[in-house]
Amino acid sequence: MGQLFQAECWEKHLSECSFGLLWLSKLAKAMVKALKRKVALIGILFMKIKEIRRKGKSKVKGFM
Repeated sequence: MGQLFQAECWEKHLSECSFGLLWLSKLAKAMVKALKRKVALIGILFMKIKEIRRKGKSKVKGFM
């Protein structure tokens, strides 16, 4: 069973690239896309934290 999968995995695709390499390429693209989403989310959260801190400091200055 494992040998059959291995043969299918390394069989050549029309683009002259093995199915194993195509699978790894798709996986890499999906991981990059997920990483970009996480980086964007971290950026948004960072800006929100800065905004909250800025509002907090202005309230303290006005009170004193």
